[in-house]
Amino acid sequence: MLSNLKPGFALYKAFKDKLAERSSHFKYNLSAGNPLVPAFALAHEAAIKAMGQHEINVYGEGAGQKRIKKTALVPFCESLGILVEGRAPQTENVLIGHGSTSLYDYVVRDAARNAAKHRLASVPVILVPAPNYGLFCVQPDLCGIEIETLPLSVENSWQIDTATLENRIKEINATPGRHVALYYHANPHNPLGMVETPECGMALARILKAHDVMAIDDMAYWGQEYKNRAVPLAVHNICRSVTLFSISKTFGLPGLRGGFAVGDEKTITGMIDYASSSVQGISLPVQYAVGAAFSMQNEEAREDYIAQTRARYLERYEIVQAMIGGIKNLEEASAERKAEIQEIVKTAYGSLAEARSVLSSGMEDLELVNPDLQSGYFSILRLKEAARRYYGEQALTNSFKISAALIDREHILTLPGLSMLGKGVLDDSFRITFAFDHQTTLVHALKRLHKAVRVLTDKPNSEIEAQKVERGLQFDPSWS
Repeated sequence: MLSNLKPGFALYKAFKDKLAERSSHFKYNLSAGNPLVPAFALAHEAAIKAMGQHEINVYGEGAGQKRIKKTALVPFCESLGILVEGRAPQTENVLIGHGSTSLYDYVVRDAARNAAKHRLASVPVILVPAPNYGLFCVQPDLCGIEIETLPLSVENSWQIDTATLENRIKEINATPGRHVALYYHANPHNPLGMVETPECGMALARILKAHDVMAIDDMAYWGQEYKNRAVPLAVHNICRSVTLFSISKTFGLPGLRGGFAVGDEKTITGMIDYASSSVQGISLPVQYAVGAAFSMQNEEAREDYIAQTRARYLERYEIVQAMIGGIKNLEEASAERKAEIQEIVKTAYGSLAEARSVLSSGMEDLELVNPDLQSGYFSILRLKEAARRYYGEQALTNSFKISAALIDREHILTLPGLSMLGKGVLDDSFRITFAFDHQTTLVHALKRLHKAVRVLTDKPNSEIEAQKVERGLQFDPSWS
């Protein structure tokens, strides 16, 4: 049963096999994580330039070129106030790798190896706030590290409740044969777009330090904040932490898959054991791109690029807000901007009357779960009264069924709440991206989404059920 699946590889497979392959094609892939923007030019150019240099005929250092770390990455970490064991980081505290996902994998593998090496009597546990990026539960599951979640709530503005966190750590540690070894911390948060307050970060660092828990501080969305920048946990001298940075999201370079980690020397050394193998070594062009993206010499160009990116995402988020909840929600938008949005929606709908209708009242069947978006390019939508709705003759008892219905009706792929560790929190919700090149394309996608949810009625529909059966799209029995 999907509702009983624990976070890990099986849940990922459920999304990939049961949803992503449900349709032969998608008109709109709203589940994608690709950024909207073109690549940060200086990083892109650095990768191209490296291809023409003579040193391309030698293997890159497994941990990353020392010169790149010394001249670019260490100064960047210093600019953020990151501390490693009470001092500014050195080159031996930095590892260049294939983005935050790969670097996260190294941390998890090293933790599992240490547990086996020392023959610990208790099984290591990783504590993950939920909802969260579900794919990061695959690696612990495959390494024998148990996964426990810490529910977040809208009542607490999706912030970590530090008292609940500490009690959860104590509860797990008091269980015979188990101990919390790792804490996964996404800041800015994916998928909620929340940026942690400095006060919360300080309290969190204190708790993790007190209980000797390694913090994996994932800052892959650093630079995508709309107002206040996220603060690394390592500024609080947490000692046992690894901070991850990436060039994929903020710098528009997911095709290169590059990033770096900074942490205590023991942990970084353990991670290097995996990074230095022939199959994991990072290419020199990618290393140069990472260096250029974070170099303080490029700070002015970087900040200008980030500001332009932020403006483009905010434009598209305004469209999501206007179409889901009504244009009245755009309290800070100018009259000119509202008129522009109306014109874009009219073009997509082909009717001024329809455009005014949807912008006046929004989509009555949907609402934003994270209306106070603080970073990123994702929105989470809740299907109102989902528990009372049907797709054909089958009740929509979880988010997988909702996403399946959207695929069937309008060829729209969304990310179900269950895939984001949202059991009990996002059972009736799904994530969409608004990272589209053209605002009109986003409106077309939302228009089709609106059309699809209208088919999800409050009573069984035999005609729609017959259509499902004819196309072989009955729900899998395990989806109950």
